[in-house]
Amino acid sequence: MANHIEHLHAVLKVLRKEVLYLKKCSFCIDNVVFLGFIVITGGLEVDQEKIKAIQEWPRPMTISQVKSFHGLASFYRRFVPKFSTITAPLTGIIKKNSPLTWIDEQEVSFNKIKDCLTNAPLLCLPDFNKTFEVKCDASGIGIGVVLSQDGRPIAYISEKFNGATLNYPTYDKEMYALIRTLETCQHYLWPKEFVIHTDHEALKHLKGQNKLNKCHAKWVEFLESFSYMIKYKQGKENVVAENNLCIPQGSIREMLVHEAHSGGLMGHFSIAKTLVVLQEHFYWSKRCGKIWLECPYGLYTPLLILEAPWVDISMDLPRTKNGKDFVFVVVDRFSKMAHLNACNKIDDALNVANLFFREIVRLHSIPRTIVLDRNAKFLSHFWRTLWGKLGTRLLFSTTCHPQTDSQTEVVN
Repeated sequence: MANHIEHLHAVLKVLRKEVLYLKKCSFCIDNVVFLGFIVITGGLEVDQEKIKAIQEWPRPMTISQVKSFHGLASFYRRFVPKFSTITAPLTGIIKKNSPLTWIDEQEVSFNKIKDCLTNAPLLCLPDFNKTFEVKCDASGIGIGVVLSQDGRPIAYISEKFNGATLNYPTYDKEMYALIRTLETCQHYLWPKEFVIHTDHEALKHLKGQNKLNKCHAKWVEFLESFSYMIKYKQGKENVVAENNLCIPQGSIREMLVHEAHSGGLMGHFSIAKTLVVLQEHFYWSKRCGKIWLECPYGLYTPLLILEAPWVDISMDLPRTKNGKDFVFVVVDRFSKMAHLNACNKIDDALNVANLFFREIVRLHSIPRTIVLDRNAKFLSHFWRTLWGKLGTRLLFSTTCHPQTDSQTEVVN
């Protein structure tokens, strides 16, 4: 409050000097109505006067009245998760040049949007010193996105599929949802690394695809203008296409693979062609592994022989028992000396790098090699580029073989 009084005194002094009047001004208040929103200390709220008008809106009797209701509700769409999906029954009848057809589907949509706006959440203001998190999802109707920080929503974004996007396969719809999210929120996301949460596991491998069609290549090129990491989270929606038959484990999978490869009408096709035949009608996880038995990569590569302390080190970010925070563990592989530094689980690669330079490099100089597990922070483009410029070699542990980083695992 003392700072506010000081700032207010400076403002009033300027107003008096410039002979400006104080009409429509309010001072020493904790909220203000601005452009239809209520701005408070904690963030942004809906204007209850406008929400009251929506609550009391009678059932539309004409297409024009439906348009009016939808237009007013759309003003606060950023407060409603999956707004476009909820209002799809209403927008569906708006586009038709025919008399109003109001059935149960429209009635449910009409009442649900009223309830959502009546209980609209508080949207927090963005803090550019914290990591942004994006949660995007696609359904058969449209996309839904949440932009948040520390689990608190900043904005809800939605879009209804139309035209060609309605015919996209599941993967393309999920990727389109991600692209539209970044296009809409790019002014928040460009400055620093952010986290993308998705329930479509295939999106984790965006950067590892070698062959892309023209559309996917354009999308990936746009994605590469951002610094991000993708985290897969199991969602409600199944990634299986609706027209495919899901084959449960322990059933007739091997017989299906045999028939698709060397059955009576097949010709011992290649791995790719056999997979295409199965994809047209059936689905199960890791089906490619049933078709292609991958050759072993060879013997494990041993680590370098140690020569001096703090030249070759290893590090990890293990979770605590409550799973809320991380401990940044750095171990000298020669002397077995360890540094334990507390850090937040939402810290991005930049914050981890700052912590490493402040606590490790300051005392022991830049290492020659670093043994790491395959944590998303360590695999990020920023982390690889940083150590590449400094001449430090990153040695990532073999997948499903934590013994590579055994020194750090023992300390953990």
